[in-house]
Amino acid sequence: MERIDKTFNYMRIYTHIRADFREIIEKLLRNYKLRGKNEMKWRIRIDYETGDSFGSENTHDYLDIEWENLDMAKESLRRIKNHFEFCDGKHCWTRPEGDLPVGVDWNDKWRCLRLILVDDDYNDYPCAAFWIGYFEYLHTAEIVGQDSDMKFTTDKY
Repeated sequence: MERIDKTFNYMRIYTHIRADFREIIEKLLRNYKLRGKNEMKWRIRIDYETGDSFGSENTHDYLDIEWENLDMAKESLRRIKNHFEFCDGKHCWTRPEGDLPVGVDWNDKWRCLRLILVDDDYNDYPCAAFWIGYFEYLHTAEIVGQDSDMKFTTDKY
């Protein structure tokens, strides 16, 4: 990064760059700096439907965990998708038969399936699936960032 800064400063000071070209270079440099490994924080946004006996509304919320490592955020998004597909969008009140998918764990105390995400160091991070309930239904889960392939949408939405 330091080398890029020095090179850019040299270009700006010692050459006559057209103004529009200089703006493009400055924009690219700003974007490059923003994408530095430890500078970008990734979050997962959840779009879901919620309500009560009298009506429903679409809303969104963010998980309370952030990642610096994009791969760990993608792994957590995969686990959300696995959990949703395994639960079929509903709470499970009895222990399911067979093996549970990665990221899904049975909680004997609360008698429900719980979601296990991962943090930047690949440690387990238990997470409440607030988008699954009697009146709740998940529409979309996406990693907030510049890549558009980090999103899935359920068929109901």
